[in-house]
Amino acid sequence: MSATPPLAQPKCTLEPTNLSEQSQADELLRQRKICGWKTGPGDIASWKERAEARATALFWIKPVAHPDLRVGHISLNKVGDDGAAVNIADLFVLPEHRGGGIARAAFQAVEALATTEPYGSVNCRAILIDTLSRKYSDDEDMRLEYTRLTGEQPKPKGRTNEEWYGRMGYVTYKEKPTYPEKQGQPGEKLLLASYMKKEIR
Repeated sequence: MSATPPLAQPKCTLEPTNLSEQSQADELLRQRKICGWKTGPGDIASWKERAEARATALFWIKPVAHPDLRVGHISLNKVGDDGAAVNIADLFVLPEHRGGGIARAAFQAVEALATTEPYGSVNCRAILIDTLSRKYSDDEDMRLEYTRLTGEQPKPKGRTNEEWYGRMGYVTYKEKPTYPEKQGQPGEKLLLASYMKKEIR
């Protein structure tokens, strides 16, 4: 009789944020400035209001090996009034803690909460996300456009967020110009986003 393989240990735990605590609000703002998006005090206030209204659940990502550290954050957001879908957004891990699978572990931990009250909905049938279109990496003309608009190089082919989510079962169902080309400097041109979905029931 073969031995049962040991169960994989989780890489991280999720801690609900408390943005009424100034030190947590300050740490979130610090991490958002490193991220480069949603970097103002008004963004923090918006998260706090949505959390108090139970429309958003924002979590700290804490490594199991170092439970005293808050190495990133991620949010689970209710969509519509019937609870049939939720949205996962704002996934961020500090650069010095990337590469060990903690982002995937955090994302999967939040997925598991999609059908759990009070964070998700017992009626949830689909999880939605949006991310920068992989076309900015796959198409040479769009690679040049991305660099021209943002001043940054796009991710290498095969290493986009859209493909990362695709490997976890998400399917692109539409594309739409969504993201301002530069944080805090909205222009006429919006970057193309891919909207993705995973059916869970």
